[in-house]
Amino acid sequence: MTEIIESGIHLDVKMDNLVNERLKEHTARITSLLDGAKYNLYEVAMHLMVIKNEELYKDDNFTDIYDYTKKVFGYGKNMTYKMVKTAETLVEQKGEEYRSIICHDDSDYSMSQLFELGTLAPKEVVELDADGAINPSMTTKEIREVVKETKEEKKEAE
Repeated sequence: MTEIIESGIHLDVKMDNLVNERLKEHTARITSLLDGAKYNLYEVAMHLMVIKNEELYKDDNFTDIYDYTKKVFGYGKNMTYKMVKTAETLVEQKGEEYRSIICHDDSDYSMSQLFELGTLAPKEVVELDADGAINPSMTTKEIREVVKETKEEKKEAE
């Protein structure tokens, strides 16, 4: 689901290179909506974390958070786990909005990118971002490779 929602956020064609003005207008609006969807997913993840942590599903006879999200939203166990884990470690509320802990002024990481980064400690994620080893313009696959290399280096150092 997140791949579909986020698929248009990283454009291979720059908006300035589009000739048709109506196409530019529609592309700008779609990009804006997709960016909004990304931040909505952050908020969804935060709500799921609260539901899990406070066991709010119990009063309505759901066995656990996974039973709840499967029956209500059609989310698989893996998706729910990743969203909750991401909310717990890599998403924070700033005012009324939710952002990643490594948000940049002009862009932020997608939920798919954060899923990949979620297997690292938050401190490691912050360091990778600060060092420029990762950035929001990277593909999920590229981030996955950086995570893999980081884990291998850590393992070798131990």
